[in-house]
Amino acid sequence: MEILVALGLLLSVYLIFNSRQRREPVKVPVRVRRRR
Repeated sequence: MEILVALGLLLSVYLIFNSRQRREPVKVPVRVRRRR
């Protein structure tokens, strides 16, 4: 069960790194959230 939690954390970190490298795709969701 702990392995699943570790995988989830790794996935979140991986996604954050990808979003930092690609600012274009991240800007789209950020704008939608700001509009609300």
